[in-house]
Amino acid sequence: MAPAVEAAPEEKKKGLFGFLKRDEPAREAAAPVAFGAAASGRAGQLASLANALIAEYNGGQYGKGRLDDRMANLLMRVDEQADPIDRPLPIVDDRIDAQALDRENMPEQQAVPYLAILVSQIYEDAERTFGKDKAKRGYKAAQQQVFGTDASALSAPDVAGRLPRP
Repeated sequence: MAPAVEAAPEEKKKGLFGFLKRDEPAREAAAPVAFGAAASGRAGQLASLANALIAEYNGGQYGKGRLDDRMANLLMRVDEQADPIDRPLPIVDDRIDAQALDRENMPEQQAVPYLAILVSQIYEDAERTFGKDKAKRGYKAAQQQVFGTDASALSAPDVAGRLPRP
């Protein structure tokens, strides 16, 4: 039987006056922003892209401005432009629940064009807030995060005309 190895006690680092602990990593860096990233259908993927765009643009790396991230407000603006859909989109914590969208089998003929207009609306807001170059960079980063190298879902004819061209 091997002798037990004693672990050295970890030293807790404290900041000024002992109340600023540095033993926990920053929560912002630890929490990934991949809400709905595992969506499989085209509607779920577009919902994940919309969620990723909002998170990307409001992350603080494109400027001090912020986009309106209340999904209800965004969807009301999309309702003015898009054809109506039979059922409301599933929203959890002001983001579209992409997995629930896939689970509920919402008709893609309705949801996909609607979500494409939502993505375009978020992109247009980012152009107004941050400028064209930063909006393009954020769109490409969110697209890479959701689709990786295979963005074929964005080139379908019912979606391609409604999405922004960065």
